[in-house]
Amino acid sequence: MESSAYEELAPAPAAVAVAAVKGGGGSKKKKKQRREGGGEKRKKKEEYRLVSYHELPDYMKENRFIINYYRSEWPVLNAVLSLFSWHNETINIWTHLLGFMVFFGLTVLHLGQYFPQVADLIGHLSWPISKVAENVSSNIGDVLSGAAMFMQTSPALASAGMAVASQTTRWPFFVFLGGAMFCLLSSCACHLLSCHSHRLNMFLIRLDYTGIAVMIVVSFFPPIYYIFQCEPRWQVVYLSAITAAGVGTVYALMSPRLSAARYRAHRALLFVGMGLSGVVPAVHAVAVNWHEPRRNVTLAYEGAMALSYLTGTAFYLTRVPERWRPGMFDLCGQSHQIFHALVIAGALAHYAAAIVFIQARDEMGCPATNSRRSNRFECNIDPKKSGLFVRVVGSFSGSQLCRWNGRINTHGWMARFGSPSPSPGFINGRDPSPQPPESIYFLPQFMRAPAPSALGTTRPAGRPAR
Repeated sequence: MESSAYEELAPAPAAVAVAAVKGGGGSKKKKKQRREGGGEKRKKKEEYRLVSYHELPDYMKENRFIINYYRSEWPVLNAVLSLFSWHNETINIWTHLLGFMVFFGLTVLHLGQYFPQVADLIGHLSWPISKVAENVSSNIGDVLSGAAMFMQTSPALASAGMAVASQTTRWPFFVFLGGAMFCLLSSCACHLLSCHSHRLNMFLIRLDYTGIAVMIVVSFFPPIYYIFQCEPRWQVVYLSAITAAGVGTVYALMSPRLSAARYRAHRALLFVGMGLSGVVPAVHAVAVNWHEPRRNVTLAYEGAMALSYLTGTAFYLTRVPERWRPGMFDLCGQSHQIFHALVIAGALAHYAAAIVFIQARDEMGCPATNSRRSNRFECNIDPKKSGLFVRVVGSFSGSQLCRWNGRINTHGWMARFGSPSPSPGFINGRDPSPQPPESIYFLPQFMRAPAPSALGTTRPAGRPAR
């Protein structure tokens, strides 16, 4: 009885054997799963390694002369973290990222002129900025120091003792800075994240093209706005034309067909055509301001900008030097990196030119009348020298006519506004020979001297006409 009960409670030997087999199988299964899991991790890790050109999907095959160090279909987080590792896009990313930082710093620097809180922040950061300017490049240091000087008030203007022309508007200048930052940041994002997927790759490439078109368009704003500020019709004509060209270019490049690698030359030439359209307003501006002493400075800056952009485009199109030695310039020295560096150089040259344009317009103002046949200026008695004190209230040419005691003097060129004791050769009523006045201030707008008949005469205040 007891034995039968025991037999009932005890498991059968066969059942024990089956359970043992099952238990052993379960542990083997877990081990197998662990091994497979580790294999998947290793596979994933291998998946995010750098690959060669021949391993890339077709949509990423853009430059066959760059052989190795590609990232292919990486997760967004891995792509972002690759900002701090070496691959064939590292320098492309950092050139435009650093360029964005430079233009962001310049924007904050100029905003400090209008917002006291920003100015206080700049005061705290002035030492690090100056050290960076010294360490990075003497050229960039010169540009930053010029920006700082531009923001300060001229002591000569403060001591002039007469009405000073109010500062011209700054929005075209900030439009340029904003467009440059957008272009550089969109380019940086494209090079950093386009390795994620085909869909994101196409989106970022179009964003990059849009950024280039925007930068070309906004580069026209400072020179055209400030040069033709007194002739608004030309502002409207030129700025409308380049904006329409930019919109048309962006619309055309939104086509997936034109985004293909085989159309890269056509895209580059489209952008070059947009930039070269600036020759027309440039020739017009030079003709209008032929006697402006700052003409050569602005032409030098704008020439440096054009040379930088065109040279960079030539490197981009020819794919030199990697074409000569495929694989040698995979990490450093490839044509696209040179193109990026020249874009930054061109943008900084244009920034320097914009500073000169603004300074000139601040000094000149915009006269109410800007016609050569209606020059408006006042010839008043200088009580100390019994001569004439000339105050310009409108536009003027290099030489002006004033009549005093029946004598006419047309000596010399007008001095810059705010310059005390200008060079000899200005108006003196008693003697037509050149004699310097004590202190005269003028608004400079150097044009060709009009004929005497066009100027007419003015009389000293309080004196009857002869």
